[in-house]
Amino acid sequence: MKNTLKIMVLVSLIPINSLAFEQIEVNVSAGGQHEECFYVDNGISITYQYKTSSPLDFNLHYHDDNGMNYLVELPKSSSNSNSVEQLVQKQVYCLMWINPESNKAELNYEFKIK
Repeated sequence: MKNTLKIMVLVSLIPINSLAFEQIEVNVSAGGQHEECFYVDNGISITYQYKTSSPLDFNLHYHDDNGMNYLVELPKSSSNSNSVEQLVQKQVYCLMWINPESNKAELNYEFKIK
């Protein structure tokens, strides 16, 4: 199991500039979270959209030497679409959903780096 997790992390950190993903569907367990991380080498914006079956806490952040830097924070949202521009280059960005509820939530999302 640990080897599988390592492979998934490495794959998700491959630069994805100018790629669009098909819609991604996941279940976020009660009290759990889902995070989609990717390395931005020379992208200038990220466009994303999502819908959930019940409200989730959402944020878009990147990691640097000082920790996590939040670009967007939306508590208890069921849907959102946005484009964030002027990204900091050569950073790992993450879309993150946290389920504060006692039931699982269905999450559908997609994003694109330009």
